[in-house]
This record gives sequence, C-alpha cells and structure tokens, in this order.
Amino acid sequence: MSVIGEAEARMAGHVRAAAWLRIVWSGLGLIMLLSVLLLFQGTMRPLIRDVTRATVQDQTPRGGSSDALPAVNLDELVDLSMRSVSVVLVVLALLELPGLAVGWGLLRYRPWARPLNIAYSIFDLFSIPIGTVIGVYSLWVMFRPETAALFRNPPGQGPALL
Repeated sequence: MSVIGEAEARMAGHVRAAAWLRIVWSGLGLIMLLSVLLLFQGTMRPLIRDVTRATVQDQTPRGGSSDALPAVNLDELVDLSMRSVSVVLVVLALLELPGLAVGWGLLRYRPWARPLNIAYSIFDLFSIPIGTVIGVYSLWVMFRPETAALFRNPPGQGPALL
C-alpha cells in the first residue's frame, strides 16, 4: 500500500466511526422524542389543564366587565395545547429519520451522505456537550482530503454514482 493508500484506509475507519456515531445519535434522539411524546400523552393532560385554567383565570378582568374577554372552553384549549405539542414532537422525531439514512449512506460511501453529514454535524455542535464532540469529530473526518477521495472512489467498489 502506498502512503496515500494507508491514509485512506485509516480514514475509512474514521468514516465508519462517524457513520455509527450518526446512526446512534439519531437513533437516541428518535427514541427520546418518542418517549417524551408517549409520556406527554399519558401523564401531562392534568398539568396542562391546571396551567391553562390558571392562565385563563389570570386574564379575567377583576372587578370589571366580564364582556372584555370571550368565554373560553377550557377543554378545547387543553386539547389544542396537547395536539400542538404532540405535532411538534412528532415533527422533531421525523427529523431524526434522515440522520439514520445519512449514517447508512456513510457506511456505503454514498456521495450524498458526506455533505448531509456535514450539515447534521454543524447542527450537532449546538447539542452541548455530547453533540458538540460528535459534530467536531464528524466535521474533522468529513473535511479530510482522504475522506473526499474515499467518497470519489469507495474501497472495494468502482466509482460511486448513487
């Protein structure tokens, strides 16, 4: 093996590590968000109802006309709050699925996976502390010239097209 070949072989191990970090990190995010969704749906309705009731009562004018605010159906407001938070959690969970695909694409040296992993890694930098470490490591791996060469001509394959 030439010096460049050895460097590429060494970087192939780093690409595999970055791929598995992406898969595990996205998988943990997905599991966490789905767990929060289930917990929220199962136990948070009484708390949301109490907070909503207190908020509505705080907005009612004291000693003034009760015509200033429209009548609020507390149950409808609680249902709207529950649905809104559930939709946000489901959308966030769905955003973890492409991260799993990016990790798989890195393992297969798909050309589209490298730039997508760079984008995910930039966002990971804001997930202090673990995401930051994963993001810095992945960025270091993805920006190495040897890594770019691996994705142009994957080991054991011809040139990568898809």
